[in-house]
Amino acid sequence: MRIARAALATAGSALLLAFAHPNPLRENGAGFVVFFALAPAFMALRGVRARHGALLGALFGSAFHALSNYWLASWHPAALAFVTVWEALFFAALFASVSAARARFPRAWPLLVPLAWLACERLRSVGALAYPYGFPAYALYGFKPALGLAALGGIEAVSLAVGLANAALAAAAEAVPLARLPGAGRESRPVSSHQARAGASAAALIALGLLVAGGIFPAGGVEPGGSLKLALVQPALAGRQSGAADYDRAVDRLLALSAKAAESRPDLIVWHETAVVPAIDWHLRYRREPAVYKVVRKAADGVEALGIPVLLGTGRSESVGGDPSRRLSWNSARLSIPGLPPAHYDKTRLVPFAERFPAASVFPRLAARVERELGYFWQAGAGPDPLVLDGVPLATPICFEDSFPDLFARFAERGARAFILLTDDSWSRSASMSRQHLAMSVFRAAETGLAVARATADGISAVVGPDGAVLASLPRGVEGVLHAELPLALPGSARSGAAARGAWLGRAALAACALALFSALIVRLRTGRRRRGLRG
Repeated sequence: MRIARAALATAGSALLLAFAHPNPLRENGAGFVVFFALAPAFMALRGVRARHGALLGALFGSAFHALSNYWLASWHPAALAFVTVWEALFFAALFASVSAARARFPRAWPLLVPLAWLACERLRSVGALAYPYGFPAYALYGFKPALGLAALGGIEAVSLAVGLANAALAAAAEAVPLARLPGAGRESRPVSSHQARAGASAAALIALGLLVAGGIFPAGGVEPGGSLKLALVQPALAGRQSGAADYDRAVDRLLALSAKAAESRPDLIVWHETAVVPAIDWHLRYRREPAVYKVVRKAADGVEALGIPVLLGTGRSESVGGDPSRRLSWNSARLSIPGLPPAHYDKTRLVPFAERFPAASVFPRLAARVERELGYFWQAGAGPDPLVLDGVPLATPICFEDSFPDLFARFAERGARAFILLTDDSWSRSASMSRQHLAMSVFRAAETGLAVARATADGISAVVGPDGAVLASLPRGVEGVLHAELPLALPGSARSGAAARGAWLGRAALAACALALFSALIVRLRTGRRRRGLRG
């Protein structure tokens, strides 16, 4: 019965956390909910064995991701199933650790549990299957102190503040005698000893201090260095393109919108990720598919006729050993400047299973089957090198890449003065997903102090200022062009330290958790020896 109540509280936490993020009931989300969403789950782990904690963690991870990432099913039902199972494993380990920490460290657990949460986020963000979606901090994309805190210590600092607030609330709630609660009988006893009061007070003060620091030192503050006039083209294309007819319709719509945008003489016209799916330059060179060649010829000639630089998403291919029947392909951003050869940035962080298959050499048949089912896989790019427009280095990350603070920091270190993100979220058919994705761009702007422009297929196209404020946007599902000024930072003034400090926080949390678990193991071994000695 106790486990059943714990499962109910855990499921409630998952529901609250999903509601805090953008969701079908509240498109912008209810960010303030993150400050208490996790408390029921933390309370549910009191007095629970580690193995039962693991089951509760699996329930939390699978329920939360099924609720918040439901849009993955639009890509393929297997994508949603895999993510829910994969994330359930992380949260199973997390909740088992939390239940153990609560038992072994009754005074300090309000401080240790947030560190365990942060360590889990760190592990979810690295490796071949990294999937850093759903961090509670991202629900606070409209909360200025959270953005200021991200500018100081990365998204990890915000996650730490959220975890501390929830742990402090859980400990405070447990200290309330059940006899004082409505409906409790006389025989009820206090939910918790008062051992955790000091830890809870410390957790609350640290969380408050972190958020106050974020308010005192707001995001932004990078020296301005002019701006670019952008025309972000949003064609309101729905679903994935497949075949020359789809490619042709997309190019016609993009060129028509761009011709109208060119009348205002912007500095740069921007199309979304894989706006032209076939590799333009490869098909212009080899002409192996006449129908596709006609499309890329139309796109290349149309872009040139605009007489204005155009940044667009397309495939990029190279033949292997000069044999056009064998080629390697990249998901690429292509910058076309009148009178100059095109320049490219190739996406470096590819989406697992959608754009690459981990361990394809080990499971070649399975990799081939997944590729046939979901599309085709890309090669990873060489690195985050900005493209240069009229002497201005511009970072051009693609889609999922705005999930990674370290990648944006590396762009900034290499001289980028602003970001222009190309993405296509139309496959999700979800306003919630578009808003969740925008939240990531907001935090990347706050961390680096560089503005982020977003060109999307069907929304939300936007320009985010260096402080994380959304300066202009075009709603999801609207066909049109967003004309906006993209603020530029002075050369060399971008920040890259926030991501590094955030990564350090994550690694420190991992080290602290490892040390706590090791000390708990030593105590357990010593206790076992004493008991055996007494029996002898």
